[in-house]
Amino acid sequence: LLYVTYDAGVTWNLVNDLLGAGVNKIQMYNSNFGYAVCESGLFLRTLDGGNTWDIMNTYGKNRTVSLNDIVITGTGGTGIIVGDNGLIIGFSGFGATLSAPVISANWPTYSVTKQLKSITSSGGTFYIVGQNDVSLTEHTGLILRSTDGISWTEIPASAYNNSDQNKVRYLDNLTAVSVGDDGNMMITSNS
Repeated sequence: LLYVTYDAGVTWNLVNDLLGAGVNKIQMYNSNFGYAVCESGLFLRTLDGGNTWDIMNTYGKNRTVSLNDIVITGTGGTGIIVGDNGLIIGFSGFGATLSAPVISANWPTYSVTKQLKSITSSGGTFYIVGQNDVSLTEHTGLILRSTDGISWTEIPASAYNNSDQNKVRYLDNLTAVSVGDDGNMMITSNS
């Protein structure tokens, strides 16, 4: 279900005619343009402040796994989506077209066992967090860092006690916080 408010949250109205998939994140670029990432690979955009939503074509890109988070990185509505199976997709132009998945030499093909849960960016530095080998009973957390959104470096698990990481956000231009399982919370100020 998706709801929209026009009075700062006093009342909420159900948006009808959406497909049956759970919405994982909504990210607005401004008061009119925004995106939603969903289960089953659905990528939605709104051009009217959330009154109506259009489905963007991710199926043609063989993307049917859960899309978990989105960050808008620049002007014109460009950004990055992260999801299950190690999925990283760059997009531009308010979602009119999706670029190819952003996969570099530092992100090998075995990434299908990784669940990418959250992404954040500030000043050209990006962090992605999630789970490292989701196929194992005892998996570990995962933190990736990039200065361009294309090449990603894995932060050693010992830096964050191997805990699964669930969300990451910048507090300001230099300080990022990641939260994970078992009450794990980490902060970095050397972004």
